[in-house]
Amino acid sequence: MRVGRATTGVSLILIGIILLLGMSGQGEWVAKLHKFWPLILVGYGLEMLFFGRKEGPVRFDWGGAILVVVALGLLPIFSFTDGRINWNAIGKTASISAESRVRDPGDFTSLRVQSANGDIEISPSTDGKITVIPTYRMAMADEESLRQEMEKIPVHLQENGNQLIVQVEWTKDQLFFTPFMTSVDLKVYAPKGMKIEGESGNGKIAVVGMDRVGRIHTSNGEIVLQDSAGEADLDTSNGKIVVTGYKGSLNAKTSNGSIEAGGEMTGAWSIYTSNGSVRLTLPPSGSYAYDLRTGNGSIDVPDPPFSGNKGDDHYQGVVNGGQFPLTVDTSNGSIRITLTDRASSTGATW
Repeated sequence: MRVGRATTGVSLILIGIILLLGMSGQGEWVAKLHKFWPLILVGYGLEMLFFGRKEGPVRFDWGGAILVVVALGLLPIFSFTDGRINWNAIGKTASISAESRVRDPGDFTSLRVQSANGDIEISPSTDGKITVIPTYRMAMADEESLRQEMEKIPVHLQENGNQLIVQVEWTKDQLFFTPFMTSVDLKVYAPKGMKIEGESGNGKIAVVGMDRVGRIHTSNGEIVLQDSAGEADLDTSNGKIVVTGYKGSLNAKTSNGSIEAGGEMTGAWSIYTSNGSVRLTLPPSGSYAYDLRTGNGSIDVPDPPFSGNKGDDHYQGVVNGGQFPLTVDTSNGSIRITLTDRASSTGATW
């Protein structure tokens, strides 16, 4: 006989009832019921105590127990989200731009923008001030439902010495379902001479026309850097990186995606992707010591001036004296370098 089958059946029935209550709008309090999961262990223990002594082979219902654990783990997710879903708005997305926040730069020399879920766009201001425009979006919802959520997700402007931090505040239950439901996009205008940093847990980050770009990071999304300068440190776990019309040092890394970069090197460039191709657009007058590697792919460079050591998957050499290091590494993808007469903000070559 199988010990635990009765407890498995009863547990799945109760979990189903709880989910149905959540879909009827009772998700707020139903979500708390998952805290009583130890009662399931009590049920399995009682079955083993009373039925385990019967004659014949006794086997525990491991498959059923695993199914209960999985269902119990999904319970808080569904119960949190179901209370917020407008079932008449399936396929729709509500969008509201909140009131802009304006600050005088004062003594601020640095700006950091953070959001756990949403796109970030940073560009120069025309009035010399710092302006933040949040846009809230919510899937499967109408504007009334979204306005209720907006009150729970404020945007703060905080001071940290000479740095101004723009941050979206998410509660724990908000973070639990945001990848499926709600996002907050931030459009930020700032003096182009401020140092810029950006971070998003899930979303695209675009920086346009800024002179002091620093660290830009997103866990899941594309990074775009256009007509800017600085000491850019770009990092995404899942997404491509596109850099055009750039001047400065550059560190660009993605775990999954291609990298396209064009501009003038005034410092070291380090380019790495675990899975994707690399395309670089550089001026012929550039001075760099290059080290190009690919684990699985081709290397396509103009010769001359790339006339150094050439292996099947590793090129090394010096161009115009080798002033700045140029390191390119892709585990799975090709490498191509094109020389242009000038840096292009569109990525075109001529």
